[in-house]
Amino acid sequence: MKNIREHISCDINTGILIWIKPTANRVKVGSIAGYMSKVDGYVRFHYKGKTYLAHRVVWYFMYGVWPIKLLDHEDEIKHHNWGSNLREATDQQNQWHKGVGIANTSGYKGVHKDKNSKKWRAQINHNGKHQHLGCFDTAKEAAEMYLLSAERIHKEFLHRSLVDKLCKLL
Repeated sequence: MKNIREHISCDINTGILIWIKPTANRVKVGSIAGYMSKVDGYVRFHYKGKTYLAHRVVWYFMYGVWPIKLLDHEDEIKHHNWGSNLREATDQQNQWHKGVGIANTSGYKGVHKDKNSKKWRAQINHNGKHQHLGCFDTAKEAAEMYLLSAERIHKEFLHRSLVDKLCKLL
């Protein structure tokens, strides 16, 4: 994979990869290497029979080594691959940086309705364990508790939209 630099150039300020030497007839010199996947939103490209995630290649161009951990997009946008937007993350940190799941019914991350008590329950995952934060009369109160805990535990991996919600709630 070291010879990728013979075929592709990388602008680490934009995260754009450009073909500088063809690897196949359909590859045009000067064209952008990659496409945005409609399935998951990541930029991918094919090189010598293998599919690569563009953000991992940008990391390689920046540091000369492949990332050992997962890579997280700090601004949470999967196709923003400029170098300053990428950071290594553990699987747990990457999960922290995700927003509210599509199955969530409360509208707040870490908050769900407790079927028995009919109250809103706040919980957070930390070190592979669910930590119960309490039961509350409203989803908003539970969300406040979750967000305060998430801010303390998740630090720079706290999802930005959660910070926005925290500011609106308090």
